[in-house]
Amino acid sequence: MSGLATAQRLAARGAREIILAEAGERSLDDHINAVMSEEEIEDRWRVPGEDPVLWRPWSSAAPPHYDGATGLRCQLGGRSLYWHGVVLRMDPWALSDATPWPAALGADEGLYQEIERELTAWSGQSLQAPRSDTEESLLEWFSDSIRTDVERTPLAVQRFATDAGPRWRAFSPLYAGWGAAATAADSPTVRLRTGARAISLEAHRDGLRALLHDPGAAKPRWTTADAVVLAAGTVENTRLVAQLLGDRDPRHGRYAGLSDHILQGFTVHLPRNPWGRGGGEGACLLVRGDADARSNLFVKLIDVPGAGGVLLDAWEMGEQEPSELNAVEFPGRVRPPWRAVIRTGLTARDADLVAGQRARLQQLWDSVAGALALPASRLDFGDYLTATREVTGYLDRAVTAPGRAESYVNTLGGTDHESGTLPYGRILEPTGQISGVPGAFVVGPAAFPRPGAANPTLTTLALARHTADQVFDYLHDSGGPRPRAVSAAYGRRIGADEHGRHGIHSLAPRSPDGAT
Repeated sequence: MSGLATAQRLAARGAREIILAEAGERSLDDHINAVMSEEEIEDRWRVPGEDPVLWRPWSSAAPPHYDGATGLRCQLGGRSLYWHGVVLRMDPWALSDATPWPAALGADEGLYQEIERELTAWSGQSLQAPRSDTEESLLEWFSDSIRTDVERTPLAVQRFATDAGPRWRAFSPLYAGWGAAATAADSPTVRLRTGARAISLEAHRDGLRALLHDPGAAKPRWTTADAVVLAAGTVENTRLVAQLLGDRDPRHGRYAGLSDHILQGFTVHLPRNPWGRGGGEGACLLVRGDADARSNLFVKLIDVPGAGGVLLDAWEMGEQEPSELNAVEFPGRVRPPWRAVIRTGLTARDADLVAGQRARLQQLWDSVAGALALPASRLDFGDYLTATREVTGYLDRAVTAPGRAESYVNTLGGTDHESGTLPYGRILEPTGQISGVPGAFVVGPAAFPRPGAANPTLTTLALARHTADQVFDYLHDSGGPRPRAVSAAYGRRIGADEHGRHGIHSLAPRSPDGAT
């Protein structure tokens, strides 16, 4: 997501050549919900080994967290072809003056407004526009019967009909017509390079140089560049930065502050949809939490084609506190690429958040059961750290027992929102540049000073645009002409290619004649 968005912004600024590097191939050109069945989608999300593009470049020291079906989607477009389209601004209590976010993020007419306007144009309607009569009926019922501070969830999605039934896609920078005339991957100013694995990146007397193992090459080769943008996901970005800093790194290969959102919920099968004749029809509601709760509530209707009716799915998603307890470590710092080990747990504030989520979800279920004349029951979440009520299979369990709430816990790493290991103010400058390493920039949630409770995509897109502008300005400020060769490194592994003094480059090797 962040690499494609960075490349697209650079193209829109007038860069004449952009190299876009991706570890995987271009295996999908559309969102999985637009082209796959519900069964295929569920298997890809929840069953290890069922997704051919799932790649986990780390080991977990705290399974089941960051284990099982967690990992990166190693393909062009990555997770942007899997997500659900929720676009929330960072929570005001997390976007405070005491937190070193770039100032442009919170400006009155800043990056959020700019991105929201473009997502609205791509979606063809307001991000909070009514999506169906069923959703409006659910919204009215929830406001009257449960709580009044409910709203439609902002979604960047397109809905359309097919012979197989209604489909939808969430936004991806792969799609044309967003922020530029053409998608970044198909723009005439972008050169796409897939299947490239970056081994390491280091500062060099000529700028930056990278060791890239290109598909089909007998061995990795060093290439040089004036600037590189790392957009490989939080863990891989952390690896490349740790190797870049090497012995100068005061963290000694341990990058604390790793966070993922804490997510717990329940679902109940209703054989007859109380809010409409059909299925869920994309109904999704939101109740925003405050600084005390540090957690948002979502309520969604899910179709159940085989069994009929709908699933009412409710979950809370909250902020895991950045702390020394949660870290990406590199114990074997000998020969790149280093293997990451993830350690995670709950701080006292995290444990309080878990308990608060469970209390509010129980209160919600009691209210829902009373309003729908369903038998009340006690939600059993089990132990959070061992995840005895892990999310895998909870939909199937709910369908087999209509009217009974099935509770679940999503493991850390399973929400795909990992962040915080390379934050602004500690490792990154406000521009997104790594402190002390001119020309090396980082985009993506790794840069977040704190995760907040909001889904990270809108903030990720906004900060990618911010960093792209800073990279463009960096090249101008270095005294050179308008950049003639630029790249945004995107994907699971990245590298650098040489295209002249004032280029930004992905980790792609130079051809024998020196051409791109």
